[in-house]
Amino acid sequence: MTVDEERGLAFIPTGTARYDFYGGNRHGENLFANSLLALDARTGKRRWHFQTIHHDLRDYDLAAAPKLLTIVRDGKPVDVVAQATKHGFLFVFDRDTGAPIWPVEERAVPQSDVPGERSWPTQPFPTAPPPFARQSFTAAEINRFLPEEEQVKLRARFQGFRNEGLFTPPSFQGTIQMPGSSGGANWGSAAVNPREGTLFIVSKELPALLKLGTPAAGQGGNEAPAGGYTSPFDFLLMSNNMSAIGPPWSQLTAYDLNRGTIKWQVPNGDAAGLVAGTGAQGTRGSPLS
Repeated sequence: MTVDEERGLAFIPTGTARYDFYGGNRHGENLFANSLLALDARTGKRRWHFQTIHHDLRDYDLAAAPKLLTIVRDGKPVDVVAQATKHGFLFVFDRDTGAPIWPVEERAVPQSDVPGERSWPTQPFPTAPPPFARQSFTAAEINRFLPEEEQVKLRARFQGFRNEGLFTPPSFQGTIQMPGSSGGANWGSAAVNPREGTLFIVSKELPALLKLGTPAAGQGGNEAPAGGYTSPFDFLLMSNNMSAIGPPWSQLTAYDLNRGTIKWQVPNGDAAGLVAGTGAQGTRGSPLS
């Protein structure tokens, strides 16, 4: 939660509707899950809201706290709230009205073929600023630091996965999810210079495999009794405990929100024993500004 004391507004990001990877028990958009809520702190009334994902099937809850800053638009100062997401987007809104500073488009996305599921046909895509994290993972990006034999096996496995980019739904054959459900932007991932219109994000860029199964086949993870499916967590860590995807595994991104652009982006640290510029694997460190 983040509070604008002058306005008396509390900005509250919400989590995913349960279960994380199956929504047959919760048809519809699932308001107010995966939403940024602006509440009047004095009365508790909702001032405005924005849902960043409809009918989430990927555990893309809003883990990062909203950030308050003032930007310049058309020569005038505008107080905004910025919400970083696990799937690599940064949404920026007028604090008073909730109007997006840059247009947000509803675009068609891949649909589920799981019995009982009704995935939502579109998802919101901000037209600016650009994403801060990679949002796809192809066989060409398999980690070159893995043993050669494992790289070959992984390329063969890719042939059987659903891999249609961002918002590909979970499936029985396995779906490539990038960024994985642990981020993008996770807990404590963002900081701002509130007067300069600059925002900094540490992104964790690791994929996951979303594969539904029957209770007998699954082990751990999130089980959905409504559909009888299991969804074990699989972050695609290989035999040497490295990610299936090649580096960078985390990045530090600086945004100029006066322009809606990325000022710069650099790997966030290095993995011990490897070449420079890989970014640390699995980081959840917080930036300070």
